[in-house]
Amino acid sequence: MAGRVNTTPTLAGMHRRVVSLLLAFSFVLASCGASTEGKLGVELFQVTCAACHSADLSGGFGPPIGAGSNAALNLSDDQIGNTIRVGPGRMPSFAELSDEQIASLVEFLRWMQDGS
Repeated sequence: MAGRVNTTPTLAGMHRRVVSLLLAFSFVLASCGASTEGKLGVELFQVTCAACHSADLSGGFGPPIGAGSNAALNLSDDQIGNTIRVGPGRMPSFAELSDEQIASLVEFLRWMQDGS
């Protein structure tokens, strides 16, 4: 009798998917003439946010925050920045990020929410 096939993605497989998606985002941003802050935002998102919000911002442990999500639509850029800095609820704080890094993440989030 054949054993049950394990279809759970491996950590290496998940890492490859995240890297592939983020590389695709990077190429799209570069081809659209994104600002330096926007490009930095992609890199920071990969390191600080993708593990919880997923590479495509569709959510996971953290809520969805990309296109079609209303998670941050009613918040100002300053409010989003403060959310990143403070980390409300179960979200970790990223107080160690500079103002420029926070602004880059906010710009990236807004760009993704617009579905550009």
